[in-house]
Amino acid sequence: MRDKQLAGSLRSLKNFTTTTLTSQPIEDVSTMSLVAILETNVDPKYYLSPRACAGILRRAAKRGRTLPEALRRALVIMATQAPEAMEAIT
Repeated sequence: MRDKQLAGSLRSLKNFTTTTLTSQPIEDVSTMSLVAILETNVDPKYYLSPRACAGILRRAAKRGRTLPEALRRALVIMATQAPEAMEAIT
């Protein structure tokens, strides 16, 4: 019974997020690309701070994770804007 309830909840959540987060219905999610849904004008309150970027780099290094090169470069550029944040990752 619990599995059926969980499955029903997940279906409801999928329908909720699909209808509320997109302005157009999604025909086939498997063919959608991230670039197709990214917004170009985003409020700065959603930007990562230099400290947050340094934290991501620090945790990735601590866990032995390799970040995609473009992401790593962007995080390093942002993190270097706050010298105290860079001290945490060097």
